[in-house]
Amino acid sequence: MAGNQWPVTEYRIPRSALSYCLAAALPRYYMPKITVMIYTTLRKRLGISKAELEGRTVHDLLLKLAVSCKTDVSEILFEKDGTVRNHFVLTLNSDIVDNRKTRKAKVRAGDILHVFPPISGG
Repeated sequence: MAGNQWPVTEYRIPRSALSYCLAAALPRYYMPKITVMIYTTLRKRLGISKAELEGRTVHDLLLKLAVSCKTDVSEILFEKDGTVRNHFVLTLNSDIVDNRKTRKAKVRAGDILHVFPPISGG
C-alpha cells in the first residue's frame, strides 16, 4: 500500500443486534405516540375527534383519554373493576380489540386506535 492508506472494510451490524442496541439505548420510560380517533357521542362529550397520546397498551391510552379533556369520562368508558365497558367497540389498526384484554393489547408508535361508543336510534 502506498502512503498511509489503509484498506477500508465495511462492517455491517445484523439487524437483530442493531434493534437490540437501539432498544437498550431508549429510556425505560419511553412510550410510543398513538393516534386515538373518537367518534359520535363520545366526540361530542369530549369536544375532540382526535388525540395524540402516549402509552404502552390500549388500556393506558384509554385511561389518559378519559381524564385528558375538560370532561372526565372514566365512568362512561370503564366498569368499576377497570375493564372497558362492553358496549364500546375498539379497533387497533382495523383489528377489533377485546374490551376485557385492553391491558394486554400492546401498541407501537404510529398505531391508530379507534373508539366507537354505543350508537342508539333507529
